Amino acid sequence: MNYDLNKKNVWISIFLLISLAVFVFFEFIAGHLLWPAMNNSSCLNYLGCNAGFFGYDALVHFTAGIMETAFILWLINKYPNLNSFQYKFARNLFMFSCLIIFIGVFWEFFEFALDHIRMDLLHLDLLHPINRLYQASNDDTMGDLFFGWLASILAILSIKIFKRDVL
Repeated sequence: MNYDLNKKNVWISIFLLISLAVFVFFEFIAGHLLWPAMNNSSCLNYLGCNAGFFGYDALVHFTAGIMETAFILWLINKYPNLNSFQYKFARNLFMFSCLIIFIGVFWEFFEFALDHIRMDLLHLDLLHPINRLYQASNDDTMGDLFFGWLASILAILSIKIFKRDVL
């Protein structure tokens, strides 16, 4: 039994490290290499426009949703006293959805605060000649939350299919 538990923890740790590496790549490395793609006023052929629901920002929030799911799994396996999940998959799916949306809302609060700090305290012009706000519109905020939630649901369903003993 201890061997199975250790094997499960190793698998979850690897999942966390890989998802963290992918998120860091898209958030920090690719974002600077593909700076025009990060612009809130730009449109790309395959990813769409960033000023609305799709775009490179959606890809970043999608990878963040996977990383957050991996982190929650790692946390509840590292500290079993924090585990409030049960053996009912539907309840676990709902709990993960709530946690991911909760994390996403606080991330959006952070982006909102950064925009206002940059505009009100630092007096930066973030709208001219292009829109450089972290939250370009309400559509952007809803898209960020949706793609983080969608990634989490897909990650949980994939884990359930391939690793039945995790959830």
